[in-house]
Amino acid sequence: MEERKSNKTVWIVLGALVAFLFMCGVSAVVGGVAGYAAASRIVQHRMICPEEIGPIPRIPDRDMPQPWIPDAPFGRGGLGAMVVEVIEDSPADRAGLKVGDVIWEVDGMPITEVDELADLIGSYEPGDMVDLLIMRRESIRNFSVELGRHPDRGGETAYLGITYRTINDWPRMRDWDED
Repeated sequence: MEERKSNKTVWIVLGALVAFLFMCGVSAVVGGVAGYAAASRIVQHRMICPEEIGPIPRIPDRDMPQPWIPDAPFGRGGLGAMVVEVIEDSPADRAGLKVGDVIWEVDGMPITEVDELADLIGSYEPGDMVDLLIMRRESIRNFSVELGRHPDRGGETAYLGITYRTINDWPRMRDWDED
C-alpha cells in the first residue's frame, strides 16, 4: 500500500511538471503571436497615417559627404584642424576657442598633412605664447594662447586643451548634389 502512495506522488509531481512546461510553451507562443500582431498593426498604421506619428528617422549613408568647410585663408586649400571639444578651464577655453573653430596656422606655420596640430603644439614648451589663425563661421581671427602643462604627460609637454579633427581637402558645397 505504501508503494502505491509513493508511485502516486511521483506521477502527480511528473504531471504537474509536464503541465507547467506545457503552459510555458503555450504562453510563449501566445505572447509571440500577440507581439507580432501588435507590431504589424503599428507598421500598417504608420504606412496609412504617417503624419500622426511623424517622419521616420533617416539613417545617413556611409558615403555621405562631410560638412562644408570653406577654403582656408590665402587660398591654401582645405587643410586645418576643426575643434570638436574644448576642455573646460584649459588654455584654449581661457583664450576663447569654441567648438567648430578651424585652426589653420600656429605662429604662422600652416597645418599640413605632415605637420598636424599636435606636432606643432608639441614643439613648444609649457608657458609659451602662440598665435593661432582661426576661422570661425565666416570670419578669420587671431588668438593668442599661453600653452599649459599637459595633465596626462607629467607636465613636460605643452597643452592647448582641445580635441580636434584634421580636415584635409573636404568637398566644397558647390560640388554636392542638392536633394
